[in-house]
Amino acid sequence: MIFGENLVAPTTTDEANWLSPGCHLPWITVGNLMPTDYSSYLRVYPPSLDSPDWRHELQSSYTELARIGERHTSTPDSAWFALWEGHGFEGSVASVGWPDAPVDDDERSALEAHRAAVREESLQENARTKVELATLPRFALPHRTYYLLHGSVDAVAELRTPPSRAPRYWHEPDLFWPHDRGWFAATDVGLWSFYVGGTTEFIAELVSALEVPTEIVTPDYIVPSEA
Repeated sequence: MIFGENLVAPTTTDEANWLSPGCHLPWITVGNLMPTDYSSYLRVYPPSLDSPDWRHELQSSYTELARIGERHTSTPDSAWFALWEGHGFEGSVASVGWPDAPVDDDERSALEAHRAAVREESLQENARTKVELATLPRFALPHRTYYLLHGSVDAVAELRTPPSRAPRYWHEPDLFWPHDRGWFAATDVGLWSFYVGGTTEFIAELVSALEVPTEIVTPDYIVPSEA
C-alpha cells in the first residue's frame, strides 16, 4: 500500500456513507468537518511551526490520540482513514540544484544529464503512484473527495506519503475514526490544528495527555484558517 504497510484499501466506501448527513452545518464550522452528534469537541493546536521537528511533534499528537482513543472504542483493530485527493500525491517532481561555483562544460553536461535522469525517475514514480491511486476507493463530501483506507487505530502513526514523494514522510489523515464511531478526528486544507469529537470523558483525558494547547469548542465553532 503506497500510504503505509499497515493500511489496506477497502473494497467499498460504505463505511463513509454516514458522514455526509452527519456533517450538515455550514462550511468552515466544526460541524461541517465532522458529524455533530458527539457530546464534546476539542481543537488541538499544532506544535510551533518554528520548530525544526514540527512534523514529528504533530505526529506525536496523533499517536497520543490513538493511544487514548484505543481505550474509548470497542474496535481498536479497525479504523478508517480518509485522505483528500487534492494533496497532489502523484505530482511531486524532484530537482537537482546547481552549485554556487561556476562549472566548466564537462561538469555542466554531467549535471544536466544527472538532472534529466532524476527527473525521468521522478516522472516514472509519479506514474506508478497515479496508477495505484486510481485503484483506491473514493467518496465525496460536499466540498472534498477523499481516498478511503482501513487499518488499526494505531496505524495513524504509520501513514506515509507515496513513494513519489521522496523522501517519504508522515502524513496526517484528513478524517480519522474507529469503526464503532466512538470518536472522530478531522482537519482540512489550510489548517494546522485538528479537531476531535467524542465523549466528555474521552476529550477530558485527551486534554490532560496532549503536550500542545487545546480548546473546547462546539459544532458551530468557526474554524479559523491557519494557512
